[in-house]
Amino acid sequence: YFSWTYSHEDTVSFSSYDIKESHGSNFSVSFFMKSLKPDGLLLQLRRPPAEDEDKIYFSVYLRMGRVFVSSLPDSPPLTAPVFLTTGEKQFLSVEVKHTHVIFNHTGLNYGIGEIPMMTVRSGDKAYVGGLPQGWDSDRWGGHFKGCLQDFRLDSAHLDPGGWNSSDEVVYVSSESENWREGCISDDTCKTKPCQNRGECSVTFNDFTCSCPEEYTGKTCQTRVWCVSNPCVHGGLCVDLPDGYECKKPA
Repeated sequence: YFSWTYSHEDTVSFSSYDIKESHGSNFSVSFFMKSLKPDGLLLQLRRPPAEDEDKIYFSVYLRMGRVFVSSLPDSPPLTAPVFLTTGEKQFLSVEVKHTHVIFNHTGLNYGIGEIPMMTVRSGDKAYVGGLPQGWDSDRWGGHFKGCLQDFRLDSAHLDPGGWNSSDEVVYVSSESENWREGCISDDTCKTKPCQNRGECSVTFNDFTCSCPEEYTGKTCQTRVWCVSNPCVHGGLCVDLPDGYECKKPA
C-alpha cells in the first residue's frame, strides 16, 4: 500500500472521503503513521452538511505526541498512554465498540474509556490529515504533518490516490489538497542550519550536522577547546560553556 505525505514543506493538506456504507456503532480506524509533529488531526467524521461544525461526531488527533479520541465537540477527549511522534513508522488502531474505545499499539490493547454513542452512516464525510482551508482545526492540533499509509475505516481503504482493487473496498477521495505520494521529508538543510563548517544531512523532517572536531552540538554551535590541547606542562584541560580551564597541582 502506498504512503502519503501530508503538510510537505508546511503546506496545508488534507483529503476527504464520502462514506459509502454504514459502519454502525462498532467500527475501527487503523493506519501506519510516521511523524515528528506532536499535534495534528488524523481523522474526523462529520454528518452532511459537513462544513457545519455541529455535525462533527468523531475525531482522532495527536496532542503532545499522543493519540486523543473525542466524540461530540463538547465531550471530554480520551487519551492513549503512548508517545508516538518519534519519527519512526508505527501501526495504530482505534476500535469503538458501542461506547467503549480501545487503542492498539504494537499488539498491546489499551481500554482508554467511553464516549457517547454514535453511528457511522452511509453518506457521512471522513477527513484525513486536516481540514479544508478556512475551517478551524486548531482544537484538534491543526494539520497533521508526516506520512500515513494503509488508512482504513474497518476494511475500507481511505486512499487519496484512488487506486482500483477488485477485491477490496476503497473510498476514493472526493476532495484533497497538497498531499504527495510516497513518504517524503522536507528539505531541512535548505536553510543551511549547520554552523562553523558543519555538513548538513537530511533525516525525516529533521537534520544532523557533521561537525569539525573542534565544534559540537545540534548545529555545531559549541566550541570544543580541549581537543587542541591548549594546556602546557601537562595541565588537565576541562571544557566550560564559554571556554576552558587548565587544572594542575600547585
